[in-house]
Amino acid sequence: MGKKHYVAVMIALLVVVAKAFAGDTGDVTVEQARKMIDRKNVIVLDVRKADEYAAGHLANAVWIDFYSDKFESRVKKLSRKKQIVVYCATGRRSAATLEMMKKNGFTNAHDMLGGYKAWAEKGQPVVIPKSSGGRKGK
Repeated sequence: MGKKHYVAVMIALLVVVAKAFAGDTGDVTVEQARKMIDRKNVIVLDVRKADEYAAGHLANAVWIDFYSDKFESRVKKLSRKKQIVVYCATGRRSAATLEMMKKNGFTNAHDMLGGYKAWAEKGQPVVIPKSSGGRKGK
């Protein structure tokens, strides 16, 4: 086997293996989430607790408390026609939410890696209600 043929086979094999391990997790970075949100045809889903949401959230976020008894039924009512970006504080609740959504037929849902913490740390805009004593972010 020639050297070029060997290299081509190895590259093809690496691509196949990488795809097999990567899967379609639906994870997006803060930057990818921002681009999706900027396109406007997206639902931003905040699954944090009430006090976390009140302390600051992404603009136009739909808030559904992960710990609510009606959590799953409320999430199931969201549009399956729009892209959905799910976030929590750091990523655990949003990852669990994404898995639940996949099991219920959502194909356009994405978990924002790092959650609200990563979003804020990267200087992305946040809404802080006046009642919390804060101010609106960038």
